[in-house]
Amino acid sequence: VTAFRTLHLPEVERALGDWAKLHLPSQFEVSDVLARVAGQQQYIAAWALVEDDELAEARESLLEMVSPHIEPVPNVPTAFHMRVTVGDRMPAGQYPRVIAEMQRELEPLVWDAEDLALFAWTVGTPLNVWRSVNTYR
Repeated sequence: VTAFRTLHLPEVERALGDWAKLHLPSQFEVSDVLARVAGQQQYIAAWALVEDDELAEARESLLEMVSPHIEPVPNVPTAFHMRVTVGDRMPAGQYPRVIAEMQRELEPLVWDAEDLALFAWTVGTPLNVWRSVNTYR
């Protein structure tokens, strides 16, 4: 996940499409349950994924392909979340039960990634309102 601005959306989309053709489909191994604080009384529950050499190379390639066409948003750290999110901004009351169930169900498994998605947020809209721009395969 990288927050960025662009005046060159067609070039960004072309770079994402080219990257997807080179790197997808891909497989990731679930390694752990990830539990994080997202805000006041809100939490993230996710399956953590293993970043092997192939995935690290793919991530670096993605950043290299899009960086000429984007401007990072100031004061927003670049993040590459190695997770499959089960609940984002989950209320505190539900969180312990979800994490406990995820821990009981944890088994090594392979997660297949077939698509790369681009989402956009428009200035002036609520921060939780994003629109899907395109999916690349």
